[in-house]
Amino acid sequence: MRVALLATEIDFARPAGGAARYAIEAWKALRARGHDATLWCYGPRPAGDPPGVERLEVGRIPVLRALELSTRVNARLARDAPDVVLANYPLLARHVVGVPVVIIVHSTMRGLGNAAGWGPRGIAERLARRVLGAPHERAALAACTAAVCVNDHVAHDVVRSGAVPDDRVRVVPGGVDLTRFSPPATRQGGPPFRLLCVGRLIALKRFDLAIAALERLRARGTDATLAIAGTGPERGRLARLAARSSARGAIELLGELDGDGLATAYGRAHALVLPSRHEGLPLVALEAMASGLGVVATGFPGADALVGHGERGVLVTDDSPDGLAGALAHVVADPAAWAACGANARVWVAQHYAWSAIVDRLDEVLRRVTSPA
Repeated sequence: MRVALLATEIDFARPAGGAARYAIEAWKALRARGHDATLWCYGPRPAGDPPGVERLEVGRIPVLRALELSTRVNARLARDAPDVVLANYPLLARHVVGVPVVIIVHSTMRGLGNAAGWGPRGIAERLARRVLGAPHERAALAACTAAVCVNDHVAHDVVRSGAVPDDRVRVVPGGVDLTRFSPPATRQGGPPFRLLCVGRLIALKRFDLAIAALERLRARGTDATLAIAGTGPERGRLARLAARSSARGAIELLGELDGDGLATAYGRAHALVLPSRHEGLPLVALEAMASGLGVVATGFPGADALVGHGERGVLVTDDSPDGLAGALAHVVADPAAWAACGANARVWVAQHYAWSAIVDRLDEVLRRVTSPA
């Protein structure tokens, strides 16, 4: 099967965010199964691009970049004649015609817009998503052959929007490399109790909340540290917060890590903290769980199912700094129970999120939409 997989900006050495990792792993797995899969993305071509990757130069405005890639790729599809287009973001499929289209939905514009803050940047983000993004997203979804959503909550949002009938919606989550992300032979105990945040450094992730919670946790006498891995527009602000924090000696910004670097970070940590306002299916949580870590998550949609109602982590219903600090203090106080959460997390991820099983499901969707009726 000839598959054109459309993605946004891709860095194979250090993929930024779960959606990028989903695109890379799905593309690699499809090629490993013998499919003629081409990954279309934008940005300058680095020296390390593998065969089967096509890059296009586009503008700089995020929403418009996706639409421009969609237009330019569509002009190339007549030449390449793929059997199906797999778009890793609805706007990437907005201008694709004449070929079956499967859209991967990691989160909806409505969900992301509702989760944006109310500061100047948050208001601008809300307007951009609702005015520029949402109409194009709806049109792309309405025209697609099938929508693949990363969890039940996102699928519910897509069906509720009315753009896609439920018989064209499937749930296919992201997967985890269980060999790379596995529990260390021995995890160094504390103190200090080592907290880890991983993700794009953007306001939506609320890593500033983790810093504030660490301050309160240490003020209570708990010896804890916080490492934040990732890059993004919030890096400067987070660095300033860390520098003037009462916990400044216990906060480290790790920058962007490659896969092996992430595996090492998970192996050193005692807990992954997810203080986000909104998530689709956070692959960093699945990677951490595969590495034997429990997860402390604020109440974004789907968080309770992720942490297994307390079996694999802790759901923080009061997502204030004091509320998060209180939840973390509870975790630190019972290391045996927390170790059991980490062990449960590894078993759960291995049972449900191995990439081989995930790609079976994705492959089934692609074959279904390309088979004669």
